[in-house]
Amino acid sequence: MAIPHVLQPFEEHIRQPFTIVESFETLSKCPSIFINANLLLEFPREVNSRIAFVGGLTASRSGSLTEEFKRLMDESMGGVVLISFGTVALSSQMPSNFKSAFVSAFRHFPEITFIWKYELDDEVASDLPNVVKRKWIPQAGLLGHRNMRAFVSQCGANGMGESLYAGVPMVCIPLVFDQMRVSKKVEKQRIAVVIHKQNFTAKSFQWALRTVVYDKR
Repeated sequence: MAIPHVLQPFEEHIRQPFTIVESFETLSKCPSIFINANLLLEFPREVNSRIAFVGGLTASRSGSLTEEFKRLMDESMGGVVLISFGTVALSSQMPSNFKSAFVSAFRHFPEITFIWKYELDDEVASDLPNVVKRKWIPQAGLLGHRNMRAFVSQCGANGMGESLYAGVPMVCIPLVFDQMRVSKKVEKQRIAVVIHKQNFTAKSFQWALRTVVYDKR
């Protein structure tokens, strides 16, 4: 099933080649339905035998690292926290109070190296030696490194799957749609600490980082 207004611009390259359907009636006739979710994380519910959970199918720890990132990860003996909100929610466009909360946390944990996917060359956190801002990051490779301690994200399904596969706990700040539900699932399994955006402050973020990085449960 597809959302018409989302796929409309991609009719020629997506809908026709991949035979994307639009009705529950057509979907009900499919012999198998693949769901991008992990069955072990799902809330209890009845599951049809035709449904196959394939979440994490593409996740890998073997993502390559550039020499810069490899050296950075190897030398960060106090641990690394990765911050990325994907390709849609840009860190550089966060409200100023969010940016201030992040910078406050960076100062509060000088022993930790923070790698922040940040899309602009501006002055935010530019004076902090433990902060590395980059417009692009090799996310899977970084998460798979032995010195990675936590992943801060909006809790999208793909990023959550990569973090889960690498065994890296999360701080989730869900922003929209499915991220709310995904964050509830990982919170229930004690894989993540969740901060709702309306409750996000320097204090709450520092508490979440301390819990995820230093609580050995």
